[in-house]
Amino acid sequence: MATFLVYMNAQGDSLLKLSKNNGIYGIILSMKEVTVKTKSEEETIKVGKKIAGLILNNNIDKIVISLIGELGAGKTVITKGIAEGIGCTDSVESPTFTFLHIHKGKLPLYHFDLYRVNDINDIDEIGMLEYIEKIGITVIEWGDKIKDLVEMDLIIKINKIDENEREINLIFSKMFRGEIDEDFIN
Repeated sequence: MATFLVYMNAQGDSLLKLSKNNGIYGIILSMKEVTVKTKSEEETIKVGKKIAGLILNNNIDKIVISLIGELGAGKTVITKGIAEGIGCTDSVESPTFTFLHIHKGKLPLYHFDLYRVNDINDIDEIGMLEYIEKIGITVIEWGDKIKDLVEMDLIIKINKIDENEREINLIFSKMFRGEIDEDFIN
């Protein structure tokens, strides 16, 4: 049985967790959560570019990103921004019917769309787990479908407020260093 000690700041944010399992303490760094609002597709692309900048600036060469949101929320738009941010010049479209598009930039971008995946066993058939182990950025639209199968390094939840406005919740893992707050896209 594991027990946890949680250290919090004055605002109640979890800063550090110590877990005790079989008499051994381990440190679990909490994920950093940031919410930003965008008012246009261009601003949403800018969020993707900033994410790419964080990946490159933190010298991250292998990352798995989960994109969650309803149809038309902006999952592919965020991916376009990430692609632009790593220097991809080809067109980024949702791989709904092919499951995977590969883009070349400073790092390879493996763009998966799991919308049509209804059975977790299909993940093996499309070879996704092999790509997750490769150097590069793996972006998974509808990543919540495999949340128990794959550990995500960045979770992006997109809420469509209206035709143009989005509320984007970013949950960063401990691999991201430095200050990340609501102003990181400015």
